Amino acid sequence: MSAPERHPTAPDTTGGQLVHQPTVTLTRTERTVRWAGHHLGELLAVALPTVAAIWSWWWLLGTVAAAALWVVHEQRVRHRKGGDAQ
Repeated sequence: MSAPERHPTAPDTTGGQLVHQPTVTLTRTERTVRWAGHHLGELLAVALPTVAAIWSWWWLLGTVAAAALWVVHEQRVRHRKGGDAQ
């Protein structure tokens, strides 16, 4: 009698950690700085046109138009994915 063939279908979860846990605990300030660094582009994309809209009506119109286009884009993505997209 021979041993059955082994076909790994899922990772072995019986031993050890599968996810690396950092050994250093970050402070709230360090976490905030990391978050801001990762989201800097998004923050600037919102802040700069908003500040510019204070000085010029054209910037205000452009900002509103860009926001409307983004809402349409997100609705299309949500519709394509069956309404479960976040």
